[in-house]
Amino acid sequence: MLSEAIEKSDAAIPPAEAGSIGRLKAAGRAYVQCALANPGLFALMFRTGDLDSQNESLARDSGAAFERLLDAVRGAQAEGWRSGSDARSLAGWIWSCVHGLATLWAGGAYQGAIPDVSLDEALETILKWTAD
Repeated sequence: MLSEAIEKSDAAIPPAEAGSIGRLKAAGRAYVQCALANPGLFALMFRTGDLDSQNESLARDSGAAFERLLDAVRGAQAEGWRSGSDARSLAGWIWSCVHGLATLWAGGAYQGAIPDVSLDEALETILKWTAD
């Protein structure tokens, strides 16, 4: 479900945001929106002690979601964004930031600390900070 949401997010990119950074931002938005729409499932997905680590479908699906992010990072690097960084490490860092944002956003903590911020603004901050 998460991988499908990220895949579909490409179609929702406004023309002004087209490009690899726009795809990363759209993927982050889809990730957070999926977490908000499915809070119980989202929480379960990352409680590895409660999941069957030998389940082939779980391994395939979780691997596919990360590979989709990794592809987006590599695309951005091909356009000059953080081209000197290790793509896998950068994808992991972005994932951890967006996952943290999703967790804080779902609980209202992010908006409590930073009022009047939109989800897009929060995602732009993550990607801008990563680019510095």
